[in-house]
Amino acid sequence: MRRVVIATALACLLVEGCASHLGFGRARTLARGQSQVSGSLELQATNPRMGPQGEVSVLPWAELGAGLRYGVTSRFEVGGRAWVGGLQQHYGAGIGIDGKTQIYRGTGEFRSFDVALVSAIAYHSVVFGGTPSHTFHATIPLLFGINEGPHQLFFGPRVGATVWTAAGQDLIRFPWGGGSLGLSARISPKVYVVPEMVVVYAPVSFNGTVHDARVGAYEVQVGVGLAADL
Repeated sequence: MRRVVIATALACLLVEGCASHLGFGRARTLARGQSQVSGSLELQATNPRMGPQGEVSVLPWAELGAGLRYGVTSRFEVGGRAWVGGLQQHYGAGIGIDGKTQIYRGTGEFRSFDVALVSAIAYHSVVFGGTPSHTFHATIPLLFGINEGPHQLFFGPRVGATVWTAAGQDLIRFPWGGGSLGLSARISPKVYVVPEMVVVYAPVSFNGTVHDARVGAYEVQVGVGLAADL
């Protein structure tokens, strides 16, 4: 069991630091002066190639998140997110900020189409064995949205990069990429339920050497949240 815990902590740090990549909202920016708060439950699974023969291992993690978004103009909004989670006696927490720009906004509420670009940065720390590790993330998601009345199906690709540092450790840097799929469904005049999934891949090595590297790890983040207009 301890070996699984160690592998989970290392894999989460190497792939994403277990930083949450959900919660950027739909592909349509909020109206000027409008605010929205949110809360979410998120489950993560990382599958690095860590076995003796490079077998895939599935490693779990769970987090609770909260967010706040604000419409600065009719086509630009800012957001802030925070999350905390862990596995057994090991835990982590992080914060992130982002800006969302409306590239295209469809006319009307039914069968219209939106496009938005998000630029986000985040910090996440994991305490493992009493020693904290620190990860810094930069992310650029491109969101496409299909509107059906007050509801929106949103999806799109994303790219990013992570920097990982800890006491007595050389700086580690690596890129990653993936995509997301989510639904924002209005269940009351001001409340939305938002299920969302993000899948990313990082070309990092685990337990390997130059001649026997086990490269690559996927991470899947699945969450469900509630968002409320203020």
